[in-house]
Amino acid sequence: MNDSPKTAPGRPCSARVEYFACREDVEAMLTKGYSVRMAYESMAEQGRVTCSYSAFCDYVRGGGKRLHSKKREKPRSAAPLPPKTGGPIIVGRADNSFPDPRKMDVNDAI
Repeated sequence: MNDSPKTAPGRPCSARVEYFACREDVEAMLTKGYSVRMAYESMAEQGRVTCSYSAFCDYVRGGGKRLHSKKREKPRSAAPLPPKTGGPIIVGRADNSFPDPRKMDVNDAI
């Protein structure tokens, strides 16, 4: 069964072409109970796929589409962010001194 189209490995979309050429056989193997790994190894031994296992899995799970390559849009929040103020907000003690833990009262810390 060497009816697969000739594509140069490593070229864009060559993995997709290879998957579509052997898709029926892969789906038949999966329905018989083979794992995706076993189907990939079988097709690689026969020389029908030269793509990576990751790309092969993406096409098997996506029904011929490479799922992870889709760009997901970030959900937009309903309310816009508040405008920035003039500068940073400094939070600290009024006298800008840090108490010495050896000399401070425990009740002041609580």
